[in-house]
Amino acid sequence: MRFTKTGKGTAAKIQRELDALGEKDITAIKLRGPDAQGPEYALFWMTSEDSASEEVEVTNSIEIVLPFPETVEQANEASRWLTSVAAKFPLDTGYAAPAVVATSEEAFGEVAEAIGALAQRFIGLDLAQNEWTAGSLGRLSRGARWITFLSRSHSGQLNEIELPTPPHQLSISDFSGIRKLQTSEMPEVCDSNRQQDCQGLEWVAGYLEPITFFGDANLLEYFEDDEDALERWETRFLGGRDK
Repeated sequence: MRFTKTGKGTAAKIQRELDALGEKDITAIKLRGPDAQGPEYALFWMTSEDSASEEVEVTNSIEIVLPFPETVEQANEASRWLTSVAAKFPLDTGYAAPAVVATSEEAFGEVAEAIGALAQRFIGLDLAQNEWTAGSLGRLSRGARWITFLSRSHSGQLNEIELPTPPHQLSISDFSGIRKLQTSEMPEVCDSNRQQDCQGLEWVAGYLEPITFFGDANLLEYFEDDEDALERWETRFLGGRDK
């Protein structure tokens, strides 16, 4: 794999290269920071020609890696920036969440189960294989996360759901035809061993349940291929569904 430094002209160069390729079934772009292992910044962009069809469950995916915010100010800055990004795309759903990631794609197989074990304790952490999940997600949501973005059609569909009054730390706003739900100022990690408060995530999980994608087989590697463990994790904020 070869990496090239980026600059002001990088975006235009990528666009020229894409134009030269012509139409393709799948187009993928990966950008990452300068760190040899575990870059703090990364972007993975994948589009599929099939996503335009209502008959298949393929969707497009944009994934961004940022450093975990250490202060409320940094969290607010990240939230504002992510909101500006979401406003630029005709999304169905989107989210932002804290996560533990492998230092490289090659290392993933060696650390997946350890990451999965952490996520089963710190239940606010995200587990993702989004480049593969995009092949079956369709227009559904991946469930409750720190920040959730929903299209106008999704938010309109969910407005009729009867739920308890949202917790005070949850903010809900609408902009550019998108609904944004943010569970707290700082990302919630939620240590289940200490029974830390996850009210915001629990409320959002109930709100999103009708459009949430369950049974994501792409995540089984985190759980030693244990489907019951995967289900418990996917429904961790929906107490009534836990086994």
